[in-house]
Amino acid sequence: MRTSASGTWKSKPGMGRWRSSGFTLIELMVVLVVVGLLISLVGLSIGGGGERRELEEMTRSLYLRMQAASEQAVMTNREIGVRFGDDGYGFVQLDRDQAQWAPLPRGGLTGASIPEWVELELITDGGEADALETQEEDQPEPDLVFFSSGESTAFDLYLWWEGADDGSAQLLTSDGATGVEWLQPGDQDYRERL
Repeated sequence: MRTSASGTWKSKPGMGRWRSSGFTLIELMVVLVVVGLLISLVGLSIGGGGERRELEEMTRSLYLRMQAASEQAVMTNREIGVRFGDDGYGFVQLDRDQAQWAPLPRGGLTGASIPEWVELELITDGGEADALETQEEDQPEPDLVFFSSGESTAFDLYLWWEGADDGSAQLLTSDGATGVEWLQPGDQDYRERL
């Protein structure tokens, strides 16, 4: 037994050994490694769909612009067309005085670029067409037309990325009498269209 200057040293009950009320450094490091591994696995499973997410965003943008073009055609009593090119798409309007298509004035609907890895297939009333067909700049004939009556060219526009499976394409479609619809994998109507 230990002794002190004042006599014998007594310990209080329950203080026989030093007890830890926290975690050791090793325990904390193991937990951090496990949490880091779990986060990286979740990131890999979610992060693998980069092209899919980018394609959905691009399709959403095109869908909203097509809806706006349809509404603008009705409100301004002018036909508005969508023209696809090698690297993107743009909007044109029919100049009734000169009976030809002309680019929309600045400040209106704007086109956008399409990444090289995105594939398009446009099917209209007249049959299948290559949506990325090059046209002469001086005669910007549109591939799709939104009429001032609220109707449009009937079409199916498939968008997918190179190397994707058949069930991952995005579909913008119109029967010509109703507005543009956006169908995605998993939608009931989508499966019927493939």
